[in-house]
Formats: sequence, structure tokens, C-alpha cells
Amino acid sequence: MKKKIAITLIALSFLMVPAFIFAQIQEAPGPGEIDVFATIDSAINFIFTVILIAATGSFLFAAFTFITAGGNEDNIKKAKQWLIYAVIGIVVAVLARAIPDFIVGILN
Repeated sequence: MKKKIAITLIALSFLMVPAFIFAQIQEAPGPGEIDVFATIDSAINFIFTVILIAATGSFLFAAFTFITAGGNEDNIKKAKQWLIYAVIGIVVAVLARAIPDFIVGILN
């Protein structure tokens, strides 16, 4: 059982690789050059990535639980609940990305 958990965690860790690939090195801003909108955008991009990774993990967990349920109603109910959590996570991630862009578009 522990071996399966370890293999699953290693496999899920590869889902985070794209988040690190897009990292960029930027020069530190000088005095008076800090852009508030850019800072907020960077924070929201990070939150967006984290929420999508968590939602993907929840979706995979729900799929695994559903497949291994074997007709057990409690496990099927648990899998459906995790699937709902994953969908809610994706909706929250999309809204977290869309609402600030909408507000910045209005303010600019």
C-alpha cells in the first residue's frame, strides 16, 4: 500500500513540472518602479497554478476511487464528492484568473 502511495505521489509531482518551466528570471525593480498590477498578476498566476494542480489531483483521486470502488456505494459516493470538489476547484481557478483581468481592464 505504501509503495502505491509513493508511486502515486511521484506521478502527481510530474504535474507540477509545467509550473516551474514557465519561471523567468527578472531584474529587481529600482526605486519607484514597482508596478502594483504586475505584482497582483504574478500572485494570481501562482494561485491559479496551485489551484489547478490541486483540482487535477482531486480529479485523479476521484477517478481512482471510482475505478477501485468495486460496487461499494460508500466509495462511489466518496468518488462523486471528490469529483464535485475538483470541478469547484477548476471553477474557482478560472474565476481567480478572469475577475482580476476584468477589473484591470476596467481600471485601465
